[in-house]
Amino acid sequence: MATRMAVGVGVVTITEFIEARLADREPYADDDPRQDDGGRCEYLLGEHLEPGDVRRLIDSLRAILAEHQRGDDGDCTTCHHREPGWAVPVPTEWPCPTVRQVAAIDAGRPDYDETWKPA
Repeated sequence: MATRMAVGVGVVTITEFIEARLADREPYADDDPRQDDGGRCEYLLGEHLEPGDVRRLIDSLRAILAEHQRGDDGDCTTCHHREPGWAVPVPTEWPCPTVRQVAAIDAGRPDYDETWKPA
């Protein structure tokens, strides 16, 4: 399963993609009266977001990403699922559905890899 894609001369992992999109939102999470958002906060999710809303969104998505890491075995360190015929849950291949859903928030971006699309 592809977890990396070429962008320009570099390669972007799904984690790098998500972190880059969160970094794009970071300036709008600061409660700085000198900041002119030019309507950008409304663009983020189609509704007006206060800086505190943006901060909570970023922090929550980073916490989810921190919990769902790629293990040394190539599986998600958190997720497990049931397979027919198995008595116990088995590890879920990474990127897991949770990480894919987080990345899908920005699926319209040119550096989004369609192989990350949630099932």
